[in-house]
Amino acid sequence: MARPTEDPERFGLAEFFERVQSRAGVDHQVATDGARAVLDTLRESVRAKEYGDTVDQLPQEFWQLTGPRAERLQTRGVGT
Repeated sequence: MARPTEDPERFGLAEFFERVQSRAGVDHQVATDGARAVLDTLRESVRAKEYGDTVDQLPQEFWQLTGPRAERLQTRGVGT
């Protein structure tokens, strides 16, 4: 992961999905599944502590995509 090149911007989960939908040109369900798949892939690609540190920086409402801690997460199938 690289350092951000711009200042972080705070926004909620609904805005996050709207941005994913708009940028990818997909509907809400595909955006949700895609976001979960990206986070699942990240979890499988880095150490549990690194993933946990990343997830812990997200607002609590995002935890419905990731779970509150890396060691309690389960890989999800598409559409679940």
